[in-house]
Amino acid sequence: MANGHGGARAGAGRKRAPLPKQLTDNALKHLAKLVEEGDIQAVKMVIDRSFPALKSITPTGTLDAELLKLKIKELSEFEERLAALEASNGR
Repeated sequence: MANGHGGARAGAGRKRAPLPKQLTDNALKHLAKLVEEGDIQAVKMVIDRSFPALKSITPTGTLDAELLKLKIKELSEFEERLAALEASNGR
């Protein structure tokens, strides 16, 4: 461990001072006003901060990704065969 006793090393606390509350409150009021007015950049900023970006569940090129591709292909072929059967029966 860094200090020989486990835990964080001395002085490893917060490196940046928080913004003053009045500055933060004013910024949030201004941002809310811009959002209400339909400012696209403000709306995008709020959405980006409120909802995390979607991440790929299965990375491309992995065995799982290949299995999913095969399953999707299998289902597509099944749907095509089923549609052809229904068409030949006059449905």
